[in-house]
Amino acid sequence: MAKLLEAIEALAKGEATKALAESLKKDLADLVNVEAAEIPAALEKAMAIGKAAEAQVVELTTAAKALGDQVEGAKALQAKVTAYEGEKRETILSGAFGAWAKENGLPDVAVATARKLADLSKVEVDLATAKVTGLTKEIAEGLKKDHPVLFAAPVAAVPPLPAGAGGTPALPQVGDNLPGGTGLFVQAGRL
Repeated sequence: MAKLLEAIEALAKGEATKALAESLKKDLADLVNVEAAEIPAALEKAMAIGKAAEAQVVELTTAAKALGDQVEGAKALQAKVTAYEGEKRETILSGAFGAWAKENGLPDVAVATARKLADLSKVEVDLATAKVTGLTKEIAEGLKKDHPVLFAAPVAAVPPLPAGAGGTPALPQVGDNLPGGTGLFVQAGRL
């Protein structure tokens, strides 16, 4: 990867094209002082040098494009690796935080909220060994001080009141207030 990036930087800075230009200057330098009789041969030599230079430019351009494609592939691969490492870090940290929370007296229902509220800036996760360091008593003490409700025992759900004992009254049904025979007809249909 590093060699690939160095090669691309060399192409971007023009070092490869500078070397080509120096080579062309050197090859064409002896054509400056040509006698009239030697002009056709010198012209043929200059044309050959030009074609070789053109081929080298095409080769350099192709190599630069191939290197660019490889860099894009490497960047995409690096993004996937970073995402995978982030997911792995979260998984390891979640498991360790759950165990830490149980050790420090947090009820299970408060673990997710406590994790969001806790200062985990000093917590480190070693992805190679799956070890978490930095989950200390100080974090639990900070949570107890700032958010004591997290450590309270969970309250049991209150059962609903029955309808006859002050609970929700039965809703009136359609047709209860209709006058005359229509109301009687609707009420009889419910029986």
